[in-house]
Amino acid sequence: MHPPIIDALAQIARKRRLLDRDRSDRLADYAIKNGVATLADLRTWLDGKAAGLGPELCQRLLGLLAPADLPAFGNYQAFVHLADGGMGRVWLAAAKDGPLVVVKTLKSTTNLIRQRRFEREVEITRKLNHPNIVRCLDGGEASDGSDYLVLEYVDSGDLRELVEARWQLPEPLTLAIVAQVADALKAAHALNVVHRDIKPSNIFVGHDGKSLLADFGIARAEGTGTMLTMAGAIMGSPQFMSPEQSFGQTVDIRSDIYAVGAVLFYCLAGRPPFDGTMQDVMYQQGNVPAPDVRTACSGVSERTAQLIAACLAKPPGDRPADPQALRSALEDALVAQGLNISGAISAETSNTPGGGKTIGFSSGVASFEFPTIDSDLSGNAPEPHESPANPGQRTDPIVLQHLTASLLAQPPAAEPADTGSTSASGNDSGSPSVAARASGATDFAGDPALAITGDWISLLPQDAGDPTAVLLFARSRLVLGKLRGAPSDLCLRNYPVAEFKDALQRISRQHVALRYDPLGQECLVEDLGSANGTVIDGVALASGKSKALGTETAHVLVVAGTVSLWVRCRRSTQAGKAQTFAGLPPAANPPCGLDSDLALDSVILTRPENRPEMAYAMVLRRMTLGGPGADLELAGARSRAGVTVAHYAGRWLYRPAAGNAPWKPLTQGQVLDCGGRNLVAQVGQYEHF
Repeated sequence: MHPPIIDALAQIARKRRLLDRDRSDRLADYAIKNGVATLADLRTWLDGKAAGLGPELCQRLLGLLAPADLPAFGNYQAFVHLADGGMGRVWLAAAKDGPLVVVKTLKSTTNLIRQRRFEREVEITRKLNHPNIVRCLDGGEASDGSDYLVLEYVDSGDLRELVEARWQLPEPLTLAIVAQVADALKAAHALNVVHRDIKPSNIFVGHDGKSLLADFGIARAEGTGTMLTMAGAIMGSPQFMSPEQSFGQTVDIRSDIYAVGAVLFYCLAGRPPFDGTMQDVMYQQGNVPAPDVRTACSGVSERTAQLIAACLAKPPGDRPADPQALRSALEDALVAQGLNISGAISAETSNTPGGGKTIGFSSGVASFEFPTIDSDLSGNAPEPHESPANPGQRTDPIVLQHLTASLLAQPPAAEPADTGSTSASGNDSGSPSVAARASGATDFAGDPALAITGDWISLLPQDAGDPTAVLLFARSRLVLGKLRGAPSDLCLRNYPVAEFKDALQRISRQHVALRYDPLGQECLVEDLGSANGTVIDGVALASGKSKALGTETAHVLVVAGTVSLWVRCRRSTQAGKAQTFAGLPPAANPPCGLDSDLALDSVILTRPENRPEMAYAMVLRRMTLGGPGADLELAGARSRAGVTVAHYAGRWLYRPAAGNAPWKPLTQGQVLDCGGRNLVAQVGQYEHF
């Protein structure tokens, strides 16, 4: 389990849509590898432009961190800014070594309406104790005198994220999720509470199938109106707002049922029933009949379409009367899908190994069995109710949760066949590469102390008249510019230099960078604010922006309209598996090398237009040089033979590409047979450009 600060970092990166789930998880791992353990550590790390993350991401994450002077909220320390609520700020926080929680704060105010609204949210949230409602955990007065409320944090995505990821949800999944929301509304209705802001982003769907209704911040007692605050701000979300709420009229639970109908429509159609500007949507909510959901998704059943139409009826009296009626209609629609969800403990039940019970239900596709539970975490037994499809039988709400989980686990669409345009080894021809054939051996022969150290070597010909040159950098970021010296890593030139001198002046001192992204596990090409532009694959790269490079093909990089390079990324067969050698310990947290877990082996740059005998490479783990089949196929190679060069624990190693020969230290002046081309290893120098 990650420390709370690391969890908060990953969650906020995903919630603010800076990174997807996979990348945010890798961000957490990367922060731990870099020694981040506290909020102060994280601030220092990001302020130092954490290596590999990119300045824009670091800056945006820094802006989300809780300020050092933020008051303590009881036992809870705020880590990151989650959102701005209508009454104050919302933070992701934790007690010491505890799970993440949400802390909602009230802005310092003399506005009695705002104060009363916050107090009402605290009161309602404390009373609502239901398995399908986000729980209130704590509350009080912060050290600066401001009020705060502590809520359960749901680390799964919300319904909006789920729909955006899958575009349209299957009908059974939609019904199972929303049926749980109806159960939550039933609990609210029992307290005479109208939520008034039911929308996809306030409904969370866990991987365990549980749906949770959140944010009772603008909830009111039934029979009240007040669409507007004193400042004239709309209370609610117009796309999911009932006509009476849009017009500031009296609302009751049927206003929430209208919102549920809009949520059902959204899940199935991939969009809300009405869209446009706020004024357009509010007009349509009050005056335009809701469209038939089947116009956007023709496969929706007639029963579900009729239910949605009833929920979206303009007169409240034409909608389902209450959450129980809505829940029964949703259950009927599920049964019409071929799902038996009666939940009756009958002959279908059996004993589980732990002594519990299972409830069976089935569809036309598959059948499932799941364990029941006797009570929720609060100690309250789930309240079953009679199934309209099976009078006399009682439905356990846990069945809906498990049904939702099973439907979530089904892929949204058939997975595309992996035809393997790039083999696992990164060889685009589809046949095993030399590097793949050579993988697996971990033997080491020779004295590692003799190996060239540092992160740059040059492989140069024995014949002074031979223009061949290969420059290898064991770096995860390479700056390309016109200088033959720092701050450029790689000097961009056309040869002979005297002939192209004027054109080369168009290249900036630091023009473009190639950077391994540890979160996306890919190479990025990043314009560094160049004056005369960078073009990748025929498309201009905006100043200061980056683009990910795929591994399927070579990319064409043109710098300042002057130097043209082909860039090819080789994916590693050993991604995530750091290699070790007996008697030669790996480096601590290496930026690249065999002792790292990078997903790429190398990034190779060739020069097809000018001096094609010269090449450069970022050796992130290893690369092969030689004849056909090598990562870098050298012009004039006379055989398929080659050599594999790698970086490990700050040292350069090599071995023949074919077979499983042990690795050896690459020494100064070592002659390497690269397919009949003999190249000599030397410590890299700018004079080699």
